[in-house]
Amino acid sequence: MNKRLLWSCSTLLLFVLSGCDQNFSLVSDDAVNTPGILTIHAMPPHDITLSVHDEDFKGHWKASVVDESARIRQSYGAGSKTYQQYVAGLGDHYLRHGHASLQGAKGTAMECDFDYRGKGNGAGSCVDSNGEKYKMIL
Repeated sequence: MNKRLLWSCSTLLLFVLSGCDQNFSLVSDDAVNTPGILTIHAMPPHDITLSVHDEDFKGHWKASVVDESARIRQSYGAGSKTYQQYVAGLGDHYLRHGHASLQGAKGTAMECDFDYRGKGNGAGSCVDSNGEKYKMIL
């Protein structure tokens, strides 16, 4: 294995194992923008941490691929290269739906549902145990 490939693989492995920091915003029902830091880990058990409103939350998340084959077939045609690549599992940036359950250090619980397509491209919503609802913007 050449040094360049080894360096690339080592860097990727370190990135995956350490997780990634993702800036996000939570917007409450009263339209107050609440910035925070969201850290997700791609390796099991899929830890997630969130810091917002002077409270640190920890939990786990899971995601699944959203089947967009019917929409892609309708838009591009069943014989198109785009559709054939999608059904073969070679499509770029599959849409995923994620869910996170978090527990805050001060006892607040939070549930989040979100859709994303790659890093820095997603949106969803969260609700905490006090009934506060937020829009999540990744």
